[in-house]
Amino acid sequence: MKNNFGLLPTLAAALALLFALNFITSTTLGGLSLDLTEESLYTLSDGSKSIVGRLGNDITLKLFYSKTLATDTPQMRQYAERVLELLRQYEGESAGAITVETFDPRPDTEEEEWAVAYGLQAAQLSEQDDFYFGLVAVSDIGREEALPFLTPAREQYLEYDLTRMISALGGGAQKVVGIMTTLSVAGNENDPMVQMGAAPPMPSWAVVEELSRQFEVRTIDPATPSPSLEGLDFLLVIHPVNFTPAARYALDQYIVGGGRALVALDPLSVAQRSSTPAQQQGEEEFASDLPELLKGWGLFMDRGKVVADPALATTVFAGEMKMKHPTFISLTGTEVNPDEVVTAELSSLLFVHSGRIEKTGDGVEGLHYTPLIQTTDQAGSLEVFILQMVPDPATAMRQFDPYGKKADLATLVSGTFTSAFPDGPPEGVESGTHMVKGETPSAVVVTGDADWLWDQFSVERRSLLGQTLLMVMNDNLALAGNLAEVMSGEPELVNLRTRGNSNRPFTLVAEMEREAEKQWRGAEEALLAKQDEANRRLTALQASSGEDQKAVLASSQLEEIRKFRTELAQTKKKLREVRRNLRQDVERLGGWLKFINIIGMPLLVLGVGFIPLAWRQRKTSRPDVTQRRGKNG
Repeated sequence: MKNNFGLLPTLAAALALLFALNFITSTTLGGLSLDLTEESLYTLSDGSKSIVGRLGNDITLKLFYSKTLATDTPQMRQYAERVLELLRQYEGESAGAITVETFDPRPDTEEEEWAVAYGLQAAQLSEQDDFYFGLVAVSDIGREEALPFLTPAREQYLEYDLTRMISALGGGAQKVVGIMTTLSVAGNENDPMVQMGAAPPMPSWAVVEELSRQFEVRTIDPATPSPSLEGLDFLLVIHPVNFTPAARYALDQYIVGGGRALVALDPLSVAQRSSTPAQQQGEEEFASDLPELLKGWGLFMDRGKVVADPALATTVFAGEMKMKHPTFISLTGTEVNPDEVVTAELSSLLFVHSGRIEKTGDGVEGLHYTPLIQTTDQAGSLEVFILQMVPDPATAMRQFDPYGKKADLATLVSGTFTSAFPDGPPEGVESGTHMVKGETPSAVVVTGDADWLWDQFSVERRSLLGQTLLMVMNDNLALAGNLAEVMSGEPELVNLRTRGNSNRPFTLVAEMEREAEKQWRGAEEALLAKQDEANRRLTALQASSGEDQKAVLASSQLEEIRKFRTELAQTKKKLREVRRNLRQDVERLGGWLKFINIIGMPLLVLGVGFIPLAWRQRKTSRPDVTQRRGKNG
């Protein structure tokens, strides 16, 4: 038998080789990684890669992280590694356009002064130390963007925040948002009647004021013969009532050409009714719809019906009376899409007399449909004329027609669009080049309500020291701002989803803690019950005893007190045992997990790898029976 190497020496040599390979790869291949997480947390999405790959400016990402002060905060250390890992991904995908720099802003250092100068926020870990964890992006043309504090609570939006910031610096001039509507959203300060004092002044809508802080806002009159939508990064269409064919065609061509828009329809506009004199309301049309465009987008809205949801009814005031109104729909975080960055953080929305946005069949080929806001499955419809004739919601609900499922109030449609006017512009509408099929992706968000953008249902104006303050009532303005910010950016931002969380708790440990707490709570409740019973017995004993029974009473009280203290001591001992057992179980589980991760898994891999080797050695160590027989023969 020939056996130059035994199994144990071979195993030792393999272990040495494993450590050598680990050292070599960590020093020479440090930039390479394999992401095996469930949601590819450490890998950039295709949309982010596309944006980073075509940057027009060089960008420096400066990460200010108080690493020295983070020794006692393992959660922040783990999240800092996650952030830095992702920043390196951006750097690697940018072909040299992005550079990542890290700083440790220790107290009384130049790095801390820079963090303060950039406007980064500090967290107080102690009375003396300020903890910084923020990011500053600086472009080579001098523009800056900052994330003042990177908190683990916002980890699922981390890639979106980084990509949006990089996209904003890598682009050109200020984004332009257009608003096309027949409503007086821009106010009437320039109206000659107001300037002469013949009409009361009206401020612009709060949504216009808020958008103007970040964007260049242009108002487009849909009544002009040829509305121009050129040069817009995002278009906001509010209650398109009686839009002319030219306005509808301009909107169609804008979307087909790659434009992005929010189209807020409404079967019964409260904002329009409030601005219409009572004597004219019988002649006005308060419903807005774009049927031919919706059909081209694979959607439908019945303008004669509004959505009612008793489960989401809002309390409204009618004179001095309060009532629940099911067509005033108050939405919470459970009714919005948690996977879309425009809605994920919203927790309070109000839609009034909204229409239902329905997808026709399977929609249009090439378009993708994403519900953003939905009702509960208790929703149904009411006829518009019933709401107009019967102001009492309880009476109107007698005509309630349930859907039997959830209703969509807002839907995102994305993809490459086809014109709703395949044969060319409508009669009488002049056009240059008619686009039948789009060449670049577009996106449209369609809502069944336009009143959610009106001040009456989004903000409250208050006067303080001669200044008018806007008090936000809900997240309606936040939704408008999110849509404008995301959809005016690079096309890939529209489809950038929220990501998962890298902090994955041990479900087994959590279950153990819950079981132990259940036992602890039961013992605690039993203790309190015994205490109450003892107090009741003492009170009853005192009430039934007279002056001549004081000695017996004192003796009985002492006996009850001794008994209660004994029970108290025993119960507390049991509580300590429950807590001690819980800690021991968790520590034991943690020890096993560490053993498996550090030693067990490598040994398992090596063991599996050496099974063939051991088999071959065993086979070669057996005597050759045929040769032995030959010699003996």
